[in-house]
Amino acid sequence: MANKQNRSQSKNGANSTEQVTSSKASPETTTKNMSSASLELEQLRQIVFGDAQAALEDQIMALRKDLASLASEHEMFATATQQDLKQLEDSLDNESNTLASNFNQQMVELKAHLEKVSNELTSSKTDRKTLAKLLAAMATNLEDDEL
Repeated sequence: MANKQNRSQSKNGANSTEQVTSSKASPETTTKNMSSASLELEQLRQIVFGDAQAALEDQIMALRKDLASLASEHEMFATATQQDLKQLEDSLDNESNTLASNFNQQMVELKAHLEKVSNELTSSKTDRKTLAKLLAAMATNLEDDEL
């Protein structure tokens, strides 16, 4: 047991010595140690997560391809939709103009027909007045003849 304590103390002492030494080390040594530590960390990550990381990268690439494909489809759909809307707008404009033209033509025809009928009624009223005067004159003549 004492042997274990000595070992742990000597390890702790070595670590504290290394820490003091590393704090006094040159910037180049510190950079090398960090680079070495980063390299070791990357190697450990590769060992532990290598397959999972590769699978995730494959999935990310597949998603990027799908996204690019969807973006392309979206662009085509947007263009087609704009063309369809333009055609629909043109069709509605044409139909509206046709309906307005037909309506105006029918209104002109109805006005002409109404004027014709009105004139016929006016002339027939005039004929009635003339007939009434004629009948009144005949009645007067008949009365005069009887007397």
